[in-house]
Amino acid sequence: MWRRGMAVLGFGLIAAILASVYMVAAARARADLLAAAEAQLQIIALDLESALEKFETLPYALALQPAAAEVLAQPDDAARVQQLNLTLQSIQRHAKVAAIYLMDRDGKTLAASNWDKLGGFNYMGKNFGFRPYFRNAMAGAAGRFYGIGSTTS
Repeated sequence: MWRRGMAVLGFGLIAAILASVYMVAAARARADLLAAAEAQLQIIALDLESALEKFETLPYALALQPAAAEVLAQPDDAARVQQLNLTLQSIQRHAKVAAIYLMDRDGKTLAASNWDKLGGFNYMGKNFGFRPYFRNAMAGAAGRFYGIGSTTS
């Protein structure tokens, strides 16, 4: 009986040691995974920041387009709007961005690089005044926003 008690005690001690080793190893593995994930996240954030900075001057360069000022002054002039649409489309293709568009002070799109897309996938006439990037721009700051539009997907 004494031997049996010692065996149970020995097995219990071994089980406790194994459980402790497991807990320490699991905690260390979790910490290593978190550190690796944090490092990967920092790399991705730097890549994203670099990609965004590449387009940082695009709005300022577009503001220098005389056609943009003309369309803002005369938004009902279809010929001027179409000229700007074509200019924006050309710039959009060369800059390799999804879309470029000009909005009035209320957020209504007056001209867009995707003017010729069918099925509601162009921005012409749409109002994006509710978007944070528009509100930031109207306040004089740079605006950045990523979203999947309910209208344009």
